[in-house]
Amino acid sequence: MFMRIISHIFNQSTIERQIVSTRSFGCFTTNLSRLFVSLKKLNYKTTLIQFFLITLILYFCDQASAQRTDVFTIKNLSVDITSTSSMDARDKALKEGQLQAFSKLMKRLVLSEDLDYLPDMPVVKTNEFLSDIAVNNERNSPIRYIANLTFRFKPKKVRQFLKANKIRFAETKSKPVLLLTVFEIAAAKSLWDEPNTWRKTFKSINLRESLIPIVLPKGDLKDVGIIGAEQAVEGDIQRIREMANRYKVETVMVAFAKLVTTQNGQTKLEFDVTSYSSDKRDSAIVGSFFLDDAKPSEKELLPVVQQILKLIEDKWKNNNLIQFERESVLSLMLPLDSLRDWVQKRKKLLSVAIIERIELILISRNQAVANIFYLGNQEQLELALAQEDMEIVLSGGRKVLRLR
Repeated sequence: MFMRIISHIFNQSTIERQIVSTRSFGCFTTNLSRLFVSLKKLNYKTTLIQFFLITLILYFCDQASAQRTDVFTIKNLSVDITSTSSMDARDKALKEGQLQAFSKLMKRLVLSEDLDYLPDMPVVKTNEFLSDIAVNNERNSPIRYIANLTFRFKPKKVRQFLKANKIRFAETKSKPVLLLTVFEIAAAKSLWDEPNTWRKTFKSINLRESLIPIVLPKGDLKDVGIIGAEQAVEGDIQRIREMANRYKVETVMVAFAKLVTTQNGQTKLEFDVTSYSSDKRDSAIVGSFFLDDAKPSEKELLPVVQQILKLIEDKWKNNNLIQFERESVLSLMLPLDSLRDWVQKRKKLLSVAIIERIELILISRNQAVANIFYLGNQEQLELALAQEDMEIVLSGGRKVLRLR
């Protein structure tokens, strides 16, 4: 009902506002007065109730905090604790789970080389960062407690903690990425053929928990028909894009590993991880590891794969580091269909991790002009917007936000 009233009023005219993204009620009342003057000048024939509805909705829309809790949520953490009693086992499980969840959160956000600089965090200290806990599949006996726990942490508190300790971190979550795993042994490359210990090792890891969610292909007949091992390694763009289209992703990575024997008889695994997006080949991550076995098992390859995933994640984090010391502002025009459209677009913008706040300058029936305050440079902003299917384009000499 309220939205219908506001939409009706909104569709009649243009409302100009001066810096409405305020932080205090005093600032809000100042802006309220300014809006009242604007309405009076426009000869608005609205009731006092309607006037306050407009201003309150716009104010609280501007003050709404960004919904970025997914990045700060650790889901389905399994605990299984035995103790002297069921209650004691439950208490220990919750504490142990909380520490594990906080550790996982730090690994998700923080550059791997900065993890060693994190201070020790006993359970009591992590309490201030915890928002809530969800318990699923709970089972217990007189001395045992089993459950799946989900921990949600407070974004603002976590950011303040990392900033205070000068820890480099990122929050921007990538769109899902498709990973093709090619393994070469004795000059024979394998993508779909079994055994492929390389692929099997990647499958044994939860690849969806990091800031770069990774999808592995099904490996069915359709996949086999689209691309082969040689084509993946050579970077056949057309076939790679076919795979991207099939799995509805924008980026495809090819993780190519080759076993070689050195002159002194050691086994070395050389790897090359190349990304393909927007019909182009991006820079690769290359390296090598020495192995004990000429035919490595999944167990021996596991730490290698984990290290490669860490390199992939760190590359993403480096491109999306939160730069508290560099606050930038960009004026954008947003095409609108209605007031509800503005509310939805604003919410979508605030879901972008590096956007701090939005200052609405002007709003009318078909467009809004807003200042976007964000951390970092414009290249980082555009990369972050792309993960939410938004882009900045030039139109008529103005920068316009467009949904893809």
